[in-house]
Amino acid sequence: MPSLDHLLIAYLAYFIGTATPGPGNLSIMATSLDQGRSAGMAMVFGIMTGSQCWGISAAIGLGAMMLMFPATFVILRIFGGVYLLWLGLRAARQAVAGIATRLPASGNRLRSTSLWPHYLRGFGIQISNPKAILVWMTTITLGLPGNDAPWAGFAVVAGCLVIGLLVFSTYALVFSSTRVVEVYGRIHRWMNGGMAVFFASAGIALILGL
Repeated sequence: MPSLDHLLIAYLAYFIGTATPGPGNLSIMATSLDQGRSAGMAMVFGIMTGSQCWGISAAIGLGAMMLMFPATFVILRIFGGVYLLWLGLRAARQAVAGIATRLPASGNRLRSTSLWPHYLRGFGIQISNPKAILVWMTTITLGLPGNDAPWAGFAVVAGCLVIGLLVFSTYALVFSSTRVVEVYGRIHRWMNGGMAVFFASAGIALILGL
C-alpha cells in the first residue's frame, strides 16, 4: 500500500493540475455559462472519463510504453492540437455572432435536451490531450516511489477521481449560478473571444510540440 505521505503529495500535485485553468476547466466554465448546470456537469463526467482512461493507462504502465513509440505520441499530439483549434474556431464564431444564452436562476435550461454532446466533447478534450498522460505519469510516480504492489497505483487513481470530480464540479456549479450568468451576459463577446485565442494558441503549441 502506498504511504500516506506519498499519497498526499500525489493528490496535491493532481489537485494543482486540475484546479489550474486549462482546456478542460475553460470548457466546463463556458458550457455551464452558456448551456446551464446540467450541460456543465455532463462535460465534467466526460472529462473525468477521459482522465481516468489516462490514469489507468499510467497505473498499468501503458503510458511509459507510449513514450517509447514517438510516432504514436506525435499522432496523438497532432490530433489533440486540431481538436483544440476546432474548439477555438467554435468559440470565435460564438464571439462574432454574439451568442449568449440568458439562463434562469436554476441554471438548467438547455438548448438541446441531450447531454451526450457535452459529455462527448469533454471526453474528447481530455482523451486527445497527450500532456494528460505526462501529468498522470508524474502523479503515479509521486504516489508510488518505491516497489509498491501493482494494484497500489489504482489507489492513487481512485483518490484523484474524487479530487477531479470535486474541482470540476465546483467550476460547473459556480459558473452556472445566476450572478455569474448575469455578468457573462454583458461580457460574453470578450469571453468567447478570449477562449478562442486560448484554444487556438494551445492547439498550435500542441501541434508544434512546444
